[in-house]
Amino acid sequence: MTKTEKHNSFSQLKRFTDENNLQDDMSNILFPAKIFIKTSTNEKVFSSTVRVEYQGYNAYGALSILDNANIIDSNQYPTEFSAEWQQYSITDAGNLCSKRTINRS
Repeated sequence: MTKTEKHNSFSQLKRFTDENNLQDDMSNILFPAKIFIKTSTNEKVFSSTVRVEYQGYNAYGALSILDNANIIDSNQYPTEFSAEWQQYSITDAGNLCSKRTINRS
């Protein structure tokens, strides 16, 4: 991703957390979410807690699925989504979407 794409992704993630007032008094960003994950070979829908972190001045932010109930197999599905490598967007319905396409040659 280009620096502009990374910045746009960060901006969408930040906008989502700000518009939904997700940060608590201790600067934690934790919220319940319905999660849809689709890979080239698998698909999963489940509910879990999500954490968003912004670390440091040059960081782009990251979203993590906190899977305390061991609902997902981290060998099959990702649980960490850095805005540096994801294309975050907000749908018309106000949902946060993350897309990462990997081109294999």
